[in-house]
Amino acid sequence: MYKITIFIIFLLLPTIVMADAGYLGSVIQNPAPAITLDKYPDITMESEVVVIELHPEHAKVTAGFLFTNGDEEQAVVMYLPLAIKTIFTSALYAEFGDYKDSLTVLVNGEAVETEGLYHSYYDPSYLAEINLDWVGFKEKLGVINSKEPQEGGPLYFRKYYPDEDHTTYDDHYNYPLYSAHTLSASWPVHFNPHETKTVTCIYDYELTQDYGASTGRFAYPLYTGASWAGTIGEGKLYVVPGDDFDWEDIRWVAGFHMPEVQELTDVKLDGTLRGYSQKLYSHALLWSFTDFEPTKMDFGHLAYYPDIGSLSVYPYGESGEHLPESLIGSLIYILTSPFYQADIFQVLAPNGVTFYQEPDVNAKPVQGKEKLLFLDTIKVMETEGDWMKAGIFDAFYEDGELQLELKYSGWVNLKEKDSDGLILPTLIPLIPEMIDNPAWEEGNPEWYH
Repeated sequence: MYKITIFIIFLLLPTIVMADAGYLGSVIQNPAPAITLDKYPDITMESEVVVIELHPEHAKVTAGFLFTNGDEEQAVVMYLPLAIKTIFTSALYAEFGDYKDSLTVLVNGEAVETEGLYHSYYDPSYLAEINLDWVGFKEKLGVINSKEPQEGGPLYFRKYYPDEDHTTYDDHYNYPLYSAHTLSASWPVHFNPHETKTVTCIYDYELTQDYGASTGRFAYPLYTGASWAGTIGEGKLYVVPGDDFDWEDIRWVAGFHMPEVQELTDVKLDGTLRGYSQKLYSHALLWSFTDFEPTKMDFGHLAYYPDIGSLSVYPYGESGEHLPESLIGSLIYILTSPFYQADIFQVLAPNGVTFYQEPDVNAKPVQGKEKLLFLDTIKVMETEGDWMKAGIFDAFYEDGELQLELKYSGWVNLKEKDSDGLILPTLIPLIPEMIDNPAWEEGNPEWYH
């Protein structure tokens, strides 16, 4: 089995939620500042300590942050995403009331009230369509931006539905006032000059489920940490088992644009997080870092849902030659299942990955297939340490039976690093739904490549 011993990296990306509410789970990351001023607040994130406690169908996350202000007194609206719109629907089907009770936020140890905050990109041409100027638009949506954004700039607003009597999609005439791609919980934090404050977020989220409920996935992007001034001073991110969770159910773990993960046993947490200080666990995964600048990416759904086939609908061109630079960001990803072990993977490296003849970086590439390209699909044949042997197959029917014929085989380095020593994206496992009804059954016999 290639369980926790293989730490592969995958790519996740931005935007739009499948009808299955399970796909609304696992929307988790650290707090970010809303742009209510002309620039991001001059506030640094001194430290980040996170404990992700896994359960069969949900994860409890306790995240503590230490912030230090700069020279000027200022207030910042912090937000934490709760729901993301995906490419599968035209609107964000989410209400703040459905999520509010699952989140507790403490500032300097005191609980604070949170409000719903919607996030979008500003389109000034829309104002002319609805016959409003910026002032009228700002009032209608409850926009918190202090001045009009530039076209395509971030827009933060409180009001998503037309009125208090139309706050669900039960009425098919009820449409959002303005398209939003994220619903977040938000809260204000006031800083005096050079003041340091702690912010703790405690929340419970369902694991993202496939329709058959055979797998659960959890994602924790760090790219909003890049929006604070400077680097994150130091950080520790733990993944631990809850009392009802079987550690062997972790089938795949990835941290891309992250340091290598440490696999620990009989570990006592050394963080100061509420309820976890000095707590003992039989197993833990730990990512730790100092002076870390997370890799930024476009904000959106692919940071949370990389494995539901979303990538294939994007107009990236053949082999992904038109991929945006912001496609990849720092992120932790976990696949769990009591019985499913993935053996079909997809290439998520924007520039592809070298396909070696042997599990050695000095080996020659496979003749005729020197690289696995973006979105190539491969089947696992065996693993050896940090390497995976993969096969590319032709698929065809013979006497009414589906046949697979090996076309290429070679090795992929799963722990390739960049110049800063951070793990690069390579492959991502496909969930059962993506392979139970493969594309060849719909007339494409070359699904595997």
